[in-house]
Amino acid sequence: RDGGLVHLWAVDGTYEKGFKGWGTFGFRGETAWGHAGPGRKFDPADPTGSLKGQQSWGYYLETYFKFWPSFLDKTPFGEPFKKPQLVFAARYDWVDTDIDVFDQRDLGLVTLGISYRPLPRVAFKFDYQVDASPSERDGSGLGESGHGDRTDAFLFGLAVGF
Repeated sequence: RDGGLVHLWAVDGTYEKGFKGWGTFGFRGETAWGHAGPGRKFDPADPTGSLKGQQSWGYYLETYFKFWPSFLDKTPFGEPFKKPQLVFAARYDWVDTDIDVFDQRDLGLVTLGISYRPLPRVAFKFDYQVDASPSERDGSGLGESGHGDRTDAFLFGLAVGF
């Protein structure tokens, strides 16, 4: 037994291609696999104190287009900044929390969005995220995320890098 150890392996990649006068088109993605070994618990019904290990995996694929329209150069969004950008992106995420079982805990998301980047390490984001999980497809719903209601969402965010 591996006594509750957690192992994680991941592979990711990015490809970008710039088009003079138009912007930059790119793809990125990542896949990860994890294993949590069985641990120990106190349960009078299970005097051995054993727990089942669990394996999970997931991935995301994203395509994006970075650009800046010249008509925004003389506006407050463009003028005070050196090289602002707008970024359109589309992303698909899938997480299978237990690969031994195809169930309602598997999570699939489709996200479409736009970001405004006035500085290279600052982004204001607006996304629309669609729940593409098995529970949405089969109508059974997840009790933890809306009691069977659609869990699509508008997301707003600010990201700052150091």
